This record gives sequence, structure tokens and C-alpha cells, in this order.
Amino acid sequence: MTRESAVARLLLVGGRAIAPLRTLVAADTVATQTRIAALQTLGLLDQGEAVVAAISCLASSDDVLAAEAVEMLGRAILGGDREDVSDRALEHLTGLALSFGAPLDRRTRAVQLLRQLPEHVYQPVLDALEQTPSLSGLSTSSAPSPSPLISLWIAQGRLPLDEAA
Repeated sequence: MTRESAVARLLLVGGRAIAPLRTLVAADTVATQTRIAALQTLGLLDQGEAVVAAISCLASSDDVLAAEAVEMLGRAILGGDREDVSDRALEHLTGLALSFGAPLDRRTRAVQLLRQLPEHVYQPVLDALEQTPSLSGLSTSSAPSPSPLISLWIAQGRLPLDEAA
């Protein structure tokens, strides 16, 4: 059975497929592509359930799954039709962007997705990133140093906001 036909059958089953799909997404012993397919299928069935599952994957040690979770939250914010779901996705994507413990690629993508929103939504996040002192706290200057994330972007000669425009 192809992945597409399996997804089509799950869509026909509807809401009864949600719990098994959530279980698949959460199962560390299942192949990454299967977990991603389950997450994407959840998104087709119920965006709210997909966002809940995606949030649980943000801190996954599986970088590919976590990247898909970030994208799922971005889709919920940028194209979602339920305000409560979009708000929850926005809250967690913003938290990821501001989380110094999260992997840099996930934080960078979160900022890129947030940058697609109106400026009054994303600008406070950028301001917070720019004003957060370095994690080392060893700066001899009295002025706060840029965050490690902003410093890396500057060193690379790019900011995610340049890529989203």
C-alpha cells in the first residue's frame, strides 16, 4: 500500500484515526518518515490535534521530525482557520524562537516563520532577541551583548528576516 493510499484511507476513517496517529507521532521506535506522515495526516484531519502533536515534537532528538513540527506550527499560524489553534501555535513558535536551549536551526526557522506575520507581531520577538545578554555573562562591557543567536546571524552575514522577505 502506498503512503498516499494509506493517508486517503485514514482520511475516510476520520476522527477515529486521531488517537492512533497521535500514538504514532509520539513513538520514538517508529521510523521518522512514518512519524512525519502521521503528523501531516493529523494536520489534514484536525489542525488542533496536529498542533498539540507538533508541540510535543519540538524538543525531539529527531531533527527531521522536529523540523516538520516547526513547519506544522507555521502552517497553523499562517494558514489556519481556527484562532485558538493559531494562538497556541504562535505561543509555542515564539517560545521556541526565544529559547536559548533549543537547537539553532529550529530557532532560526521559528523566527523566519514569525517574520511572515505582521510587523507588530514579530518585532517584539526580534527586539527580545537583540536585547538578551550573552549566555556567558562574561562580557566586560556594561552594555548588554547581542544574544548568541543574533551574533551567529551577524557573523554569517544574514538574518532570517532577509530570507523571509
